[in-house]
Amino acid sequence: MFVKLNRIVGMSLLAALLPILVLSTFPRPLYAYMPAFEPAISLASRPAADVPKAAVFGVRQEKVVKAVPLAPEWIRAVTEALESSPAAYGGFEVNPRSGIVIHFPFAEPLRIRNEKIPDAIRELYLFLEPGQKPRALLFLASSNKKPIFELNYDAEKLVRTLGLKEEWANNR
Repeated sequence: MFVKLNRIVGMSLLAALLPILVLSTFPRPLYAYMPAFEPAISLASRPAADVPKAAVFGVRQEKVVKAVPLAPEWIRAVTEALESSPAAYGGFEVNPRSGIVIHFPFAEPLRIRNEKIPDAIRELYLFLEPGQKPRALLFLASSNKKPIFELNYDAEKLVRTLGLKEEWANNR
């Protein structure tokens, strides 16, 4: 069949499909620019240099502007935000136009005390956009579900708590 198609079309099948393959990859979702998920391993068993890093993506700058080891303070701050009466996100698009996106790869799945999030979270993207409620894209530990929640939490307070004032100001 490939030989017949090749003769009929006059070009290779790969050359014919290449534009379709290239076009289907754009535009990439924002989280495609962020570092990939690390497998869950206990923090106690990891060397200090191997602790997962939170990556801060500047939306206006279109790049990762900061990567820091995922400290317990950051985990507490995001846990508090996730426990603040999250509601299922009803929008059609998650990609922000400004602000920052923070990627949290948890070494061990994070449990949240909220009935709306019954499963542990292995990875999280937190979208902080000026004038908007924070949104969280969750990668759940025991299922392939990726729910998106709108958090009833002040984005500016979270930025102050995480010490990201400069990154926030540069991407407004």
